[in-house]
Amino acid sequence: MVILNFLLQANPVTDTIANAIANPANTEVSVTENISYLDFLLKGGIMIYPLIILLFSVFMSLSSGIYLSKMLLSKMSIW
Repeated sequence: MVILNFLLQANPVTDTIANAIANPANTEVSVTENISYLDFLLKGGIMIYPLIILLFSVFMSLSSGIYLSKMLLSKMSIW
Protein backbone atom coordinates (compact mmCIF):
# COMPACT_ATOMS: atom_id res chain seq x y z
CA MET A 1 0.00 0.00 0.00
CA VAL A 2 2.90 2.35 0.72
CA ILE A 3 4.28 1.76 -2.76
CA LEU A 4 0.88 2.43 -4.29
CA ASN A 5 0.55 5.68 -2.32
CA PHE A 6 4.04 6.65 -3.38
CA LEU A 7 3.33 5.95 -7.05
CA LEU A 8 -0.04 7.64 -7.06
CA GLN A 9 1.05 10.39 -4.66
CA ALA A 10 -2.36 10.37 -3.04
CA ASN A 11 -1.32 12.23 0.13
CA PRO A 12 -0.22 15.54 -1.49
CA VAL A 13 -3.35 15.64 -3.63
CA THR A 14 -5.70 15.16 -0.69
CA ASP A 15 -3.66 17.67 1.32
CA THR A 16 -4.02 20.24 -1.45
CA ILE A 17 -7.74 19.61 -1.69
CA ALA A 18 -8.10 19.87 2.07
CA ASN A 19 -6.21 23.18 2.08
CA ALA A 20 -8.37 24.53 -0.74
CA ILE A 21 -11.54 23.62 1.14
CA ALA A 22 -10.24 25.08 4.41
CA ASN A 23 -8.97 28.34 2.84
CA PRO A 24 -11.10 29.20 -0.21
CA ALA A 25 -9.68 32.74 -0.35
CA ASN A 26 -6.12 31.47 -0.85
CA THR A 27 -6.81 29.59 -4.06
CA GLU A 28 -4.60 31.01 -6.77
CA VAL A 29 -4.95 30.34 -10.45
CA SER A 30 -1.65 29.89 -12.23
CA VAL A 31 -1.34 31.57 -15.60
CA THR A 32 0.94 30.03 -18.19
CA GLU A 33 3.22 32.31 -20.11
CA ASN A 34 3.42 32.04 -23.89
CA ILE A 35 7.02 31.93 -25.02
CA SER A 36 8.41 32.15 -28.54
CA TYR A 37 11.13 29.91 -29.91
CA LEU A 38 13.66 32.71 -29.81
CA ASP A 39 12.86 33.47 -26.18
CA PHE A 40 13.14 29.77 -25.38
CA LEU A 41 16.57 29.62 -27.00
CA LEU A 42 17.73 32.72 -25.18
CA LYS A 43 16.29 31.70 -21.80
CA GLY A 44 17.12 28.01 -22.20
CA GLY A 45 20.46 28.35 -20.52
CA ILE A 46 23.39 26.05 -20.90
CA MET A 47 21.33 22.93 -21.61
CA ILE A 48 19.91 24.24 -24.88
CA TYR A 49 23.27 24.47 -26.65
CA PRO A 50 24.09 20.73 -26.50
CA LEU A 51 20.57 20.05 -27.78
CA ILE A 52 21.14 22.35 -30.74
CA ILE A 53 24.47 20.68 -31.49
CA LEU A 54 22.86 17.25 -31.21
CA LEU A 55 20.03 18.17 -33.59
CA PHE A 56 22.49 19.68 -36.06
CA SER A 57 24.73 16.59 -35.98
CA VAL A 58 21.74 14.28 -36.49
CA PHE A 59 20.63 16.39 -39.45
CA MET A 60 24.10 16.34 -40.99
CA SER A 61 24.44 12.58 -40.47
CA LEU A 62 21.08 11.88 -42.08
CA SER A 63 21.69 14.17 -45.03
CA SER A 64 25.14 12.74 -45.76
CA GLY A 65 23.80 9.21 -45.34
CA ILE A 66 21.04 9.90 -47.83
CA TYR A 67 23.52 11.45 -50.26
CA LEU A 68 25.93 8.53 -49.99
CA SER A 69 23.18 5.95 -50.43
CA LYS A 70 21.93 7.73 -53.55
CA MET A 71 25.43 7.89 -54.97
CA LEU A 72 26.09 4.21 -54.25
CA LEU A 73 22.78 3.18 -55.79
CA SER A 74 23.46 5.17 -58.95
CA LYS A 75 27.05 3.75 -59.08
CA MET A 76 28.59 7.15 -59.47
CA SER A 77 32.01 7.96 -58.15
CA ILE A 78 31.82 9.42 -54.66
CA TRP A 79 35.40 10.59 -54.40
